[in-house]
Amino acid sequence: RAIFTPGCYLMQPAALVRGLGASLPDNVEVLEESPIQRLEKDAGGNWILQGKEGLIRTPKVLLGTSIFTQEFGYLRNRLLPVMTFASWTRPLSDEEMATVGAQADWGLTPADHAGTTVRMTRDRRLIIRNTYKHVPRYGRSINDATRLKVREDHHAAFLARYPQLAHVPFTHTWGGVYAISRNFTNFFGQLDDGVFATACDNGVGAAWGTISGTLLADKVLGADSQRLDDIETVTGMPSRNPPEPFLGLGVRSRIRWAAWNSRSEL
Repeated sequence: RAIFTPGCYLMQPAALVRGLGASLPDNVEVLEESPIQRLEKDAGGNWILQGKEGLIRTPKVLLGTSIFTQEFGYLRNRLLPVMTFASWTRPLSDEEMATVGAQADWGLTPADHAGTTVRMTRDRRLIIRNTYKHVPRYGRSINDATRLKVREDHHAAFLARYPQLAHVPFTHTWGGVYAISRNFTNFFGQLDDGVFATACDNGVGAAWGTISGTLLADKVLGADSQRLDDIETVTGMPSRNPPEPFLGLGVRSRIRWAAWNSRSEL
């Protein structure tokens, strides 16, 4: 069962980012493959963003850095790095599409956040997305054995929905890190003199990033709107986390508990 929401469409986030980067106005410059290694203040009160081959000096910094905000010294011990995973099949043939009985380009999002997302891409690949891992070292917390186990779990979820497609292989399995907080609170606003941030998407990064990023720019420029008032009302400070090893034990236990409660959706 599912609720149909008319007027909605699936977005390919990588294509969106590439498109935005290619169509920015002339007064915006995108610097790719230029990681900021240090953020510090100079004697004149300006912020210095130190890169590998140069620096940027500015009076104001807007951080859209999600979980990595803590790597700049802010919101430390308040954000939890979590990775969720997806696998997709090769493109389905006409005969295989007929057994599925659905058109291409749709998505089902579970009402239970620990459940399974199922999507059919425009080129007729089926995507299964579930499974969460606590990744305190980000991508370095995951190895090939973990990815293999995740793919096996995804294949079981795939077969539960499409047993007639048991012969169709997955071609890719991948994951991405995002930030959650123990009190499921997003951060929006000022972190330091001249430093503003939107952080902790709690699993809805595309929607949260689009809305909060736009409104953060409005806030820095001194604009005023009902939407800005609204986002400042519903956001706050993420809860402080307990120290390790208690944090890791608690997060892993909470993930297992959520998976057990959502077992009919996996």
